[in-house]
Amino acid sequence: MNLEYLEKMKVKILKIINNNMKEKQKTYQCIEHGEIFYIDAINMEQAIELASMYGGSVIKEVKLNK
Repeated sequence: MNLEYLEKMKVKILKIINNNMKEKQKTYQCIEHGEIFYIDAINMEQAIELASMYGGSVIKEVKLNK
């Protein structure tokens, strides 16, 4: 196998992993200094961690119509 082939396979695998992660993520409503924003996370624990990076807090999980 050559390096170019392996690099193409790596890109394909990463795209598949990313798509699978997206499907399992949920949307959470957050607030920071009175401003509402939304983040996608796998679970509430991850949502809280991500929201705190923006100085915010998670309010609730949002059910989206897809």
